[in-house]
Amino acid sequence: MRAILPRSAGGLEVHRSRMAWREVLEADNNQRRSDRLMCSELVEIAFQDQTGRWIRETGVIENVGSNGLGVSLNIPVSVERTVTVSNSRFRSEATVKHCAFEEYGYLLGLEFSGGFEWNRADWEPEHLLRLPKE
Repeated sequence: MRAILPRSAGGLEVHRSRMAWREVLEADNNQRRSDRLMCSELVEIAFQDQTGRWIRETGVIENVGSNGLGVSLNIPVSVERTVTVSNSRFRSEATVKHCAFEEYGYLLGLEFSGGFEWNRADWEPEHLLRLPKE
């Protein structure tokens, strides 16, 4: 896996690591403010690149918690970049907290912005599975 980190010039820097996505979730689990639920649902990620051009990319929500999402995407996104996350039933602003290259694309850790918290009663992704906290 390769981690995407911000560079002082605003570009992307790619680093290699042997830690798998599942291990990232498990290692990060103790730092989370809420439990994460595994799921699978399409979502659009939109953001402005360094030139101000809007980029829109379809991704797959891999996990969800009250404070954020894990999304699989075909392109990297800079850490600390603000993105809009949306589908037909849900929309929120979020900040990219990490971006790592996996075998099948880039995995983004997104934290909701503006005090937004996911509420299962308002929107529930398809194929939801709760992982026990270890």
